[in-house]
Order: sequence, then C-alpha cells, then structure tokens
Amino acid sequence: PDQFNIKSIAKFIASKNGITQKLAKQIIEDYQYIVECGILLGDRVRIGGIGSIVLRKRSARKARVGINPRTGEKITIDAKPEMMKPRMSFGKSFKEKAATVAIKG
Repeated sequence: PDQFNIKSIAKFIASKNGITQKLAKQIIEDYQYIVECGILLGDRVRIGGIGSIVLRKRSARKARVGINPRTGEKITIDAKPEMMKPRMSFGKSFKEKAATVAIKG
C-alpha cells in the first residue's frame, strides 16, 4: 500500500485474497478489537513477528517545580496518579530488519 491506513490496507488485503474491501475492512476492525480487548484484560498480546503489547503500571508522580527550558521560568508540574500504560516491545527479528533500513535525510 502507498499509505498505511485501514482503507488502503483493506484494499491490499482484498486484492491479494480475492475478497471484498468491505470484508477485509471488517476483518481488520475485528482484529483491532480483539487485540485491544486482550491488552485491556491484562494479557500480553503478540503481534506476529513484530513484537508484543502489554499494560504496565506507572507509579504515581508527585507535583514538583520544574524549569521551562525555553524561558528559564519556574513552572509547577502537576501530580499524576498511578495508572496503567500500554508498552510495546519489538521482537529480535523485527529489530534486525529495522536496522537494515536506510536513514532518510
């Protein structure tokens, strides 16, 4: 696909597998739903050879005084409660493939 959004991915899957774009889109949406459910239930969800996603607990943070790096002005940074955050870790084979990609620019 020239873009990586649901519409173009569904079009690619539909043409590759001889199904309608509507069915391909529904399959993608169902996949997204089941992955999201697994993550929110606290399971580690593996995404093929790419990696895995899991929820991790993030500790509470106290309010503190910081410095705006642009102005040097002191600012108050609000406290944040303990919460769960998604974390993605990439698999070894994906990291190796990514390392071979040419740097743009």
